[in-house]
Amino acid sequence: MSKERKTDLPISVIIGAHPIYYLLAAARIENEYLKIKGVVNDHLIKGLTNDIPIPASSEIVLEGKIKWNEFYKEGPFTEYTGYISNRSTNNYAVIDAIMMKKNPIYLEINPSNSKEHIILSSIAKEPLILETVSSFYQTSSSYALEWPLKGVHYVLFGKILKPQKGEAMQLALLLLGVDHYLKIVIISENESSLKFYDLISGVLCDYNYTVLNEVLCNRLDPSASPEGTSSKLILLVKPQGDLKIISSADGVYLERCGKRLHIGRQIDENAEANIVVGKDIDPRDEDQVLWALATRFQPKNDLKVINGKIVINAHREGLNTPKLPDEVIKKAKHILLLARAPS
Repeated sequence: MSKERKTDLPISVIIGAHPIYYLLAAARIENEYLKIKGVVNDHLIKGLTNDIPIPASSEIVLEGKIKWNEFYKEGPFTEYTGYISNRSTNNYAVIDAIMMKKNPIYLEINPSNSKEHIILSSIAKEPLILETVSSFYQTSSSYALEWPLKGVHYVLFGKILKPQKGEAMQLALLLLGVDHYLKIVIISENESSLKFYDLISGVLCDYNYTVLNEVLCNRLDPSASPEGTSSKLILLVKPQGDLKIISSADGVYLERCGKRLHIGRQIDENAEANIVVGKDIDPRDEDQVLWALATRFQPKNDLKVINGKIVINAHREGLNTPKLPDEVIKKAKHILLLARAPS
């Protein structure tokens, strides 16, 4: 709109305010300020150089404008997926005024795939999806759903107790239809905790799976096609008995129903199932393995069943993860040592 009118776009950047402002900003809603009114003890005021309303309790406010005909090449950035992206509008902004409290608190949110970053958007999104599912999914069966944080919005775990035939599949399809971010839906048809190892080890007992091809997805998924599509996996499992977790020098073994699932950097031919990860992933770390599966696994190409044995390839080359320069780490350590030193 601003480009069409050839006019600069006024902006106000709020740094530090009540958490509800951040939560609603990340939600898929409009008129956030109207929804906040009366919920918190705060009110809106006008700025110094524009009429954009800002919370009176803000710690710091930057006022300025985005230039309609000027651009600045920036990036790369760390995304919530845990990888580096060059995605940017390259807009150029000019700051006209800075307002702040006498002793302002500079609020930051840990970037990349930190739990804080993922939770910020999850809290607002998940209730909307759950409400939609409950409106259309009529069942007498008890069910529960959970988005694991290290699944970075691409993985959903669920369980449904005593379902009718086809009911778990219907639930999984509904979830994929409502949330296009999802790539992997794993649902237990027995009582189970909604933890990664507890669910994935269900393939050792009884399972079936369906792969959907060329489905709309989130473009930031490193395994997605350039057109923004992905294959998607529905995995229905029936875990039984106790799960035994055995760590070894080269990975982890999950034992259940008299069979073994191996998680490591190489395939164990003697195991009934394998999850293969890259050299940068610690196969003994459940969170790291889940993150690799969420962001590097493409169901159409990376899931194979050969002679009844399952191989899931969660290894992918050429992905850039954020890393602080060595000199920055060295300087930070020096500052921390000075802070700890006795005066």
